[in-house]
Amino acid sequence: MAPAKRNMLPPDDGDYFFHLFLPLLGYADLKNPIIIGDSPDMMRRAEIYWKDPSRIDTYIDDIDHKRTSIRISLTEEDREILRSWKRFQYDVFYLASHRSNGSLLVDRENHVYRVLGLQSSLEELLPKTPVEILTAILPWKDVLITDGLFLPIFIENPDEIKKKLQRICHRALEQGTVITRF
Repeated sequence: MAPAKRNMLPPDDGDYFFHLFLPLLGYADLKNPIIIGDSPDMMRRAEIYWKDPSRIDTYIDDIDHKRTSIRISLTEEDREILRSWKRFQYDVFYLASHRSNGSLLVDRENHVYRVLGLQSSLEELLPKTPVEILTAILPWKDVLITDGLFLPIFIENPDEIKKKLQRICHRALEQGTVITRF
């Protein structure tokens, strides 16, 4: 397995994520299961699962029993990973900072999450912090990732927000309360 670059999954894991995620998105719109459009289309499809996580079980069952036009085979590891995604957090987060072991996202209750990028680091995709983003945080083996879909939101008074987020992240790092898995 190739080594991980800073702030992201190892390349094989990034590829594996998309091997599982893209058919799931295709299944969300069975009228056009293979044609996945732009980012808004992908977000619309992903939201179907984030609004109703039980649809992941339906997807697995339909794949296993060949009740869909999507023709893939799932291993037991694939099924476990897909089921783990039902423990997601889908919300608006502040992308507060980038660190050597992951980027820090802060939710509305000031919980701090350390996440890795999929095939690019969040630092490469969204270098300037803070930024508010709508995204899903998912478990991936023993770390957290995003679903790779972001809707950035304009922030008024970013300097004021940055100071607040720095305090929140510093406290979480000091207290060891940064969430790194679910």
